[in-house]
Amino acid sequence: MGMKRPYHVSNATNTENENAAPNHVLPSIFPKLDSFIEAACTQGGLQGLIRCWAIQGDTVMYSMKNNRWCGNIGGAHKSNGIYYVVDLRKGLWHQRCYDPHCRLYKSSAMPLPHEVWSAYKLET
Repeated sequence: MGMKRPYHVSNATNTENENAAPNHVLPSIFPKLDSFIEAACTQGGLQGLIRCWAIQGDTVMYSMKNNRWCGNIGGAHKSNGIYYVVDLRKGLWHQRCYDPHCRLYKSSAMPLPHEVWSAYKLET
């Protein structure tokens, strides 16, 4: 079950949409997925870390800190961050951006590594 529009995240509960999932600052219930997303967030030579996460249905969204590299512009934004969306049902993930000019950008969907995907499949 995916979202029809991009997530909008803050460090507190999302109040824009009453059906939106709350954001959590603790590690998620998917530690292998958390590790994979942080390892994937190294573009531009900066190590990104998970700021907060939210889950809605089969979709997990990770808002990142320390790395603002946007695939749309091929570089870092000066003030707006990025986030990753993971479709646990399909085993795919992609990067999105909070910048107003890139709000509609969505990177190509990439498959989760087998070891991450198989760990999720065993937990469900």
